[in-house]
Amino acid sequence: AVNIAGLREGRAIQVITSCVKAGMLLLFTVVAFAMRSHAAPQAGLVAPVLTLTGVILAYKLVAGAYAGWITPIVFSGENVSPGRSIPRALFLGIALAATLYLAVNGSLLFALGSAGIRASSLPFTTVIFRLGGELPSVLFALAAAIAVASCANANAMSSSRVLLALSQDGVLPRALRAVNAGGSPALTLCL
Repeated sequence: AVNIAGLREGRAIQVITSCVKAGMLLLFTVVAFAMRSHAAPQAGLVAPVLTLTGVILAYKLVAGAYAGWITPIVFSGENVSPGRSIPRALFLGIALAATLYLAVNGSLLFALGSAGIRASSLPFTTVIFRLGGELPSVLFALAAAIAVASCANANAMSSSRVLLALSQDGVLPRALRAVNAGGSPALTLCL
């Protein structure tokens, strides 16, 4: 509904929810690095056993972390200078996702140790409970809901632009080319 209201409104929601999501991950990282590991020091990390299933699952998790990296390309039709801003958005998006991904994983390793990570099916929640129990858990549950809303908003924005472009290229009906007074492709957003 916010995206149907207009481009500015949809963009504002995306910026706010993305900043909250990144901010909460950064806050988690800082606090987790401030924690002391409760694990006994180890001489070295145990080398993992590589299996085809393990490699496939690891790839899926890493690919999921970077899944939206190409999304700025979808908005090139609405961009004033796509040749300059799209490559910049792609680079900054990948750099931010990689930085947050590595920081969160590094902080988990620091806070729990390798044995603690192996022992927990949800190491993120283990660290949150160590931070103070219920209140941090509620705050991060709220942040997770905002992160889901952010992803849903990004998907709605990008998929509607794909339908709009397909209609502009004549692949889909002309009715899908309509853009409302706020600049949004309302019909494709509804689809």
